Amino acid sequence: MVVSTAICTRCGSALSDPKRVDDGMGIYCRRHQPHRRHIRFDGVKPDGTSVFRIYSLTIGGNSTRYEVAVNFEDGTFTCTCPDFQYRGRECKHIRRACDYETRRRERGI
Repeated sequence: MVVSTAICTRCGSALSDPKRVDDGMGIYCRRHQPHRRHIRFDGVKPDGTSVFRIYSLTIGGNSTRYEVAVNFEDGTFTCTCPDFQYRGRECKHIRRACDYETRRRERGI
């Protein structure tokens, strides 16, 4: 019998193999699996802008898609969410995309 020593990168709980989800970016428990799937890297434009689709869950369980574009070379960013459209400054979707891209680059993916 092999005992897993993995822990969820979101909540820190110990994971046995049936409770474990490994997507190459981190190890999660089944409880946090849906959260990690709410970002999709769509590639890099010729000008160096990384493009993401981020799905945000609402209270009713519905999902809203936002388009995020971040240029790490010149520090510009955009998001289609109402928060960014109204305030014109960094929103949680842009921060999530930056965190995702940082981990992706660190792992050489």
